[in-house]
Amino acid sequence: MELKESEKRSSTDKEKLKEISKYIKKLKTELRKEKRRGRDINPLVTKGKPLPSYFNTGCGLYRKGITNIEIERDKIRLIKWHSDNSLPLKERREKLWEEESLSELRKELNLKSI
Repeated sequence: MELKESEKRSSTDKEKLKEISKYIKKLKTELRKEKRRGRDINPLVTKGKPLPSYFNTGCGLYRKGITNIEIERDKIRLIKWHSDNSLPLKERREKLWEEESLSELRKELNLKSI
C-alpha cells in the first residue's frame, strides 16, 4: 500500500516538528542551567543583525596555545597564540575573529563611550 503525497508530506512535517521540538527543549534546558549559574542571557539585536551575546573576558589555555582578547586603541579582536616555538613570532599569532571598532560597537549598542 502506497502513501498519498499529502500523507508523505504530513509524515515528514511531523518528523521535522519533533526534531525542532527536541532542539527547543535542549536550548531551554541549557538556558535554565545558565540562569542557575547566575548568568544573565539577553540576546542583543540591532538593525536586524544579531550581535555577539557572549564575550570571553579571559583567556583559554590549550595544549597547543592560548586564546585571548586583544584591545588596541579603538580595536578589539580574538587571537590565538600557538605554542610552537619553532614558528616565527608573526606566524604564531592567528586571528580567530576579525577585529571590530569599539566605538562602532558602542554606537550599535546605543551605549555612551567610556
